[in-house]
Amino acid sequence: MAKARIEPAGWHRGMNYLEERKILDGILDKIEAIEKKIFFKDKIVWLPEYDDMMLTYLPPEEIKKYEAEGKNRKEILNIAEDKIAEASWNANKDVNMGSFWASRDKNRQNEVFMGNLYAGVIPEVAGSAKKDKEVYKKTYFAEHRVREVMRFLHKTGFERWTALQFDAQRQIEEERSARKCAPIRDLMNDSTFGEKALDDLKADDCTIKFEFLGKTACSVDPERKRVVLNSASTHEAAALSLVHAARIFQQDRISGSYFSDLSNEEYQAVRKADALAAQAAFAEETSLKHPKILETFKKNGNEPLYNAFKSTLTETDDLNAARSAAVDCYLKAAFPKSNIASETIDKICTFRYAKPEERKKKTEKSTLLNEPAFNAVFAAKARQGGR
Repeated sequence: MAKARIEPAGWHRGMNYLEERKILDGILDKIEAIEKKIFFKDKIVWLPEYDDMMLTYLPPEEIKKYEAEGKNRKEILNIAEDKIAEASWNANKDVNMGSFWASRDKNRQNEVFMGNLYAGVIPEVAGSAKKDKEVYKKTYFAEHRVREVMRFLHKTGFERWTALQFDAQRQIEEERSARKCAPIRDLMNDSTFGEKALDDLKADDCTIKFEFLGKTACSVDPERKRVVLNSASTHEAAALSLVHAARIFQQDRISGSYFSDLSNEEYQAVRKADALAAQAAFAEETSLKHPKILETFKKNGNEPLYNAFKSTLTETDDLNAARSAAVDCYLKAAFPKSNIASETIDKICTFRYAKPEERKKKTEKSTLLNEPAFNAVFAAKARQGGR
């Protein structure tokens, strides 16, 4: 039996789709010419260069995963070959291959392994799919290994090349987004509310991107786990947007799909009020170190809501009460004639909602660290004549 060598002249890693296709076209033309000429009697030698070509069938991140698992090059090559063999099987399993056998000479048709292949591949023959597949891989695919590998590299070339381009573009965007996010994260890390928002977004495996959104501050897509920030926004506005986005994701976890109904305006109003209350708390917490965050929050039309938050916080020294007051302020403006049940508000909000009657004023306690304006103990002593 003669042995034919088909050199993949010019092939190298990283070439574009058109360059790769041209080389594969040439290889497949040569394979077809050899098979037609000698009626499958020849044997096409597997060259070392084909190993590198076959590895391109696997996405780079998949190869990195196998390497991290400790697999060596040979094991990864076996995985790539197995995937191509399975693709070849799926493409041919419903095809009657009688013509293939008829084209072979009698001696080779009588070989035992060919009989096994015939029994395994012909669809009319009963047998488990797994058994058929294994027979196919060990016989037909093994004999036409070069042709089938090149065929499926050719078939998936555009898909693989565009995937690589997409991965490269995605990496560029992620790096650009990380650079843009750095100063925003610095602002947020100066606040427990900001840190919590970043932790929540990370826990949700959320991606952050930047696009020009016109008058929209940010766009939240819970299904795709993506937040798009307005590229025209200031760092302070972007930080507020991320706090808002984190509340949206957390609401979905807490209240579930029922209260996420976009057609229910009251539910959506409560969700927005909850997010605004979180922003108010964040703005208040950073007001001394980063006063522009509070300025931005107020300029966005939220001054009445912040005033309600601040006055309640001052009176009660209770953050939940202050956030509850902020929620009520927004709902009163959004639905002046509506009376949303406090139980509903509590189920949607990401904190324990306090009813108005539960928001009690703080009581001053005499401690070493708090100097009272009026010393009740000494006043009482004076009234008793110093006794």
